Amino acid sequence: MFDETGSLSHYTLEKSSRFCVWILCVIAFSNGLNAEQQPEADQRSQLKRETSQLAEAIALLPAETADKSQLEQRVSAIDAAITQSAETAGEIARLQEKISNADARSKQLAAEIAELKSADPKAQQDLAKSDLAELKAKQAEVQAELSRLRTESTQLDTAMANVVQSRQKIEQELTNIDARKEQATETTTPVGDSIPERLAKLENSVALYRLSLLRQKLQLQNQWSVVNEQLDIDQQRSELVGLQIKQLEASNTTLTDAIATLRQKEARDMATQASEKASQIRENYPLLASSEDLNVEIADKNQKREKEFADAAQQNRSLLEQLVDVRDKYRDTQARISAIGRSNTVGAMLRKRKSELPSMQKRQQQVSLNRDKIEEIQFDRFQISEQLAELSMETIRKETEVAAGREIALKDWEKLEKPVEQLIERRKESLRSLDKILDRLFLSYLDIETNNSRLSDVVSRFNDYINERILWLRSNKLLFSELKIDEADKVLLSPKDWVQNHQLTLHSFRSRSWLFGPGAILIIALLVLRSRMRRRVDAFGVTASRGSCATFWPTGRAAILTLLISVTIPLIAVGAGLGFRQTMHSGSVLFEGLANALVTAGLFALPLEVLRRVCRKNGLAPKHFDWPDEAVGKLKRHLSWYVLPASMLVFAVSLLIQLDTAHRVDLPERILFVIAMLLTTLLVHRIFSPATGIFSQYLKRRENSWANQTSATWFTLILLVPVSMALLAIVGYYYTAINLTRCLCFTFAFGVSVELIRALIRRFVLVRRRAAHIESARRKRAAEIEAEKEARKKAAAERKRRIEAGEEVEDMNPVMSSESLADLQFEKVDIAENAGQANQLIRLLGWTAWLIGLWLVWSDVLPALKALDEYKLWETTQTASAETDASGLSALMPQPAESSSAQSGTDEKTQPSAPSDPLDDGGSTTETTKAKTSAPMILLDPPENDGVSLRDFLVFIVISLLTFFAARNLPNAFEMLFLDELPVDRSARFASKALFSYAIVIIGTALALKTLSINWTSIQWLVTALTFGLAFGLQEIFANFVAGIILMFERPMRIGDLITVDEFTGVVSRIRTRATTIVNWDRKEYVIPNKDFITGRLINWTLSDAINRIQLTVGIAYGSDVAKAKRIIFDICKEHRSIVEEPATSITFEEFADSSLNLVVRTFLGDIDSRLSTVDSLHMRINTAFAENGIEISFPQRDLNLRSIDDDVARYFPGPTGLPGDAPRTAGQSASAKGNSAAHGMDSK
Repeated sequence: MFDETGSLSHYTLEKSSRFCVWILCVIAFSNGLNAEQQPEADQRSQLKRETSQLAEAIALLPAETADKSQLEQRVSAIDAAITQSAETAGEIARLQEKISNADARSKQLAAEIAELKSADPKAQQDLAKSDLAELKAKQAEVQAELSRLRTESTQLDTAMANVVQSRQKIEQELTNIDARKEQATETTTPVGDSIPERLAKLENSVALYRLSLLRQKLQLQNQWSVVNEQLDIDQQRSELVGLQIKQLEASNTTLTDAIATLRQKEARDMATQASEKASQIRENYPLLASSEDLNVEIADKNQKREKEFADAAQQNRSLLEQLVDVRDKYRDTQARISAIGRSNTVGAMLRKRKSELPSMQKRQQQVSLNRDKIEEIQFDRFQISEQLAELSMETIRKETEVAAGREIALKDWEKLEKPVEQLIERRKESLRSLDKILDRLFLSYLDIETNNSRLSDVVSRFNDYINERILWLRSNKLLFSELKIDEADKVLLSPKDWVQNHQLTLHSFRSRSWLFGPGAILIIALLVLRSRMRRRVDAFGVTASRGSCATFWPTGRAAILTLLISVTIPLIAVGAGLGFRQTMHSGSVLFEGLANALVTAGLFALPLEVLRRVCRKNGLAPKHFDWPDEAVGKLKRHLSWYVLPASMLVFAVSLLIQLDTAHRVDLPERILFVIAMLLTTLLVHRIFSPATGIFSQYLKRRENSWANQTSATWFTLILLVPVSMALLAIVGYYYTAINLTRCLCFTFAFGVSVELIRALIRRFVLVRRRAAHIESARRKRAAEIEAEKEARKKAAAERKRRIEAGEEVEDMNPVMSSESLADLQFEKVDIAENAGQANQLIRLLGWTAWLIGLWLVWSDVLPALKALDEYKLWETTQTASAETDASGLSALMPQPAESSSAQSGTDEKTQPSAPSDPLDDGGSTTETTKAKTSAPMILLDPPENDGVSLRDFLVFIVISLLTFFAARNLPNAFEMLFLDELPVDRSARFASKALFSYAIVIIGTALALKTLSINWTSIQWLVTALTFGLAFGLQEIFANFVAGIILMFERPMRIGDLITVDEFTGVVSRIRTRATTIVNWDRKEYVIPNKDFITGRLINWTLSDAINRIQLTVGIAYGSDVAKAKRIIFDICKEHRSIVEEPATSITFEEFADSSLNLVVRTFLGDIDSRLSTVDSLHMRINTAFAENGIEISFPQRDLNLRSIDDDVARYFPGPTGLPGDAPRTAGQSASAKGNSAAHGMDSK
């Protein structure tokens, strides 16, 4: 064994390595096969002894022996493998024990199920001899047991769901283990110094690794067996619990009916006794007859209320049955889809389930009636409590006296005291009984309302669940792959069915002629009057097209007549369809489909016919709405050839759909549907073609617009809509194509309605605006006439005054005042501004209506977009933790349902409560909560996938567009609807509007980013870093932003204020977050950064006080009456409407100028806007008043000194010329010379 040097030879090493490998294989074989001849413990003991002997042999080797430590490590590894094999053997024994116990439990459950199935379900307890108290006690026991079983059923459903998930996980793990084993066998590389050592290490490593894999595989295989056994047990238990629930529900129903019957019997007995007692009272005590009749009335109410309670209980039971049925179908559908996946079979099942869903409209009507009954019951109970409180001898005496019509003597009343006491006791008993019945009835109606709400919730969730998947599943095979006709479609080819249904329908029409006669008369009248109505529409169009039309009446009447003309033909189809619905007998599939097809075709043709009639030559579109004549003509021409064939195709397709709702082959109707889509494609091509369509002229006029540049794109997308519907029908997605086409038709009809209503509103605003302009012009003309009359009166008075004063009278032209004209001008501006606001509001309302309509129309289709969650664009990082054992397989084992309750009881304080399940059909609240805490219903709410999907990205785009739309339009609507009604100034309105816009942007941005899984917690550090970086890099921009916020809140200036900042003066027009815009007197806009207003000097002329001063300089000629001139100017200022009384107007004589006596007028205005108009008005009035009063306004004068003058010129100046040697002139002569010089236009520089 040892060589001459005392070390192990290569042969010995190779042999020991082989021995180690053999030991490992034995361990694997013992753990994997569980030998039957030799006990597993003896095998492990033998392996342990051999390992000990090998360890002793290695220990005897000299210390200097090479690879001794390596051999010791290998032996230690073998020993550890044996220890692990012991643990694995223990686990295998426990798993096998579970399997054997599962077999026994399965046999026991099978026996119990067979016993329950063999029991007679009609065998019931004898309840005839039981009284009401015993029946109530039995019912309480049954309901408690029923609640417990329902809770257990929920636990079993959860356990089976977990088993299914565990099975899938174990299968995946087995596949992974096999792959890892093969990979380890192929890719492991040797490591070592010499070849034998490397070979031994390789064999040893591979053996250990394969041993570990085989152990895991053995454990998983055993767990797989336990999973299957557990699933079988849970299924058997679920079946057993279901049978027990059915039996208990039957017992509960029987007990409820017995209790109701007994109570009704008691109520009848009470009513009978009350009637008999009333007869006795009438004979013995006639005065108390009326009071006793009231007792009989109360007893009758008891009987009626008991009957109503029985009906309510029956309604509640049927509602619960329906709730359980929908819930079971929901869970069964989920289980089948989880097991089968998406296939044509699943698609057919989903379509069937969708057609079987109960209609919630009738339920809502019943809920409304029940709420009225609940209010009535509460009112009756309130009256009963009042009657019990007021019931006394005195009350009965008043009743008796009122019935007798006289007062009852005391001695006569004393004789009635004992019967009255008995009457009071009977009435109290009846009222208390009625109050108890009302209390039970109140609770019963509350249960009905609760169950209705739960049913509505379940139906809604089930419907959404179906809609999420049904559109993505094929309903048929490829078109023409099966050349046959469905059996349901062959009804159309059966003469027998046609004749039979024809005879029954004629008989029904004759028997209900009173119902169809008025409808037929209405249709005939519309047909007869169509020509006359068209002529009236043409006449109204001519009237409305005139520019002087200022009333909406022609448009309103034309719209009504157009609607009547359009509805005539579709009304025939709809009326016939509704008539067939009313007259067809039950089970007539042919005529039911015919009725629905007629209604569908009529409703399809209605919006097309309305749009076609609107586009008549003198119709609403060209004459009232001012639509382009060429576009209107093309639209009408194309709709005229499309409406009839398209309606006939829709009728045929709808009829075939009604005959075969299962959508098996659908060959004829799919062919007709494809033809209809191709016809629609042709219509769309001719209407929307950029070259020849209705928008061709618009695009030619705007060649550089985005609509023209992208015309090929949007035209192709529009054409793809009908083409894609046809392709879907061809490849087999016919149900999807039908539903999408239906939504498109509803969208078109809704769009036509919205646009026509919006056009009518615009027309109304236009004619109102036109009427306002006409009224403004009329008032302006009236003001001009009135001003002219006033000027003529003043001129006549002045002429008369001058004649009386002997002054020279000249022709005087009257001067009209411009005050009224200025007023009308401002009013005209207001009219234009209001029209612009009205157009904005109309546009906003139109878009809002579009959004609401699109949501209502496409709400059933939108859940299908959840399928896009499968396409992940990127993953999001989330932190998760889970506890696993050494093999990582503890999470794969489902907890059996037996231990659920115990576990939930242990962990009830530490585990959070699961949300309530709307599909739970009753049961104890506490027990249900515990059950759901330990085992949540994973079938109903599958966990959401992490990451951002394609649907999330689409939602992000939609929210972003809506945010943009809202930020552009909602602030204007907010200002028009709310801010304009509040007593705030223009600046406050602008600030509120801006903040409202910022709030919309912030909220919309947050919602949009949330769809991309971007929230504050994930980006707060990035935002913080960006904030600091931008704060240093963009200091000026941030400074302006903060300054803008300060300006909005502190408001040192407002919109419309006149300000001066640095060398700029103007009116503030806009205040933004970065800069403020001011407009100067030259209408130039200056954009000034907001920081300059905060850090610089700002002069606000109209901040706290809008009063401002104007200063006028008036020069009058020398020799004028200065005092009279001051009085005239003061009177003019006093009478002017824009000049305030305080501060008072000041007029001073300031200067003896070269050519005039200068008067300075200082007066104050109430606002800055009327400054220029006031200056102009004052100048005009002063000039007119001075002219009327003979006060001359001076002009510039110059003295002319002539040193020499020609004789030819001197002759024009008689007298002294002022030259040297001439005699001096007088003052008068000098003045005359100056005047003559000025008169001849002579001056000098």
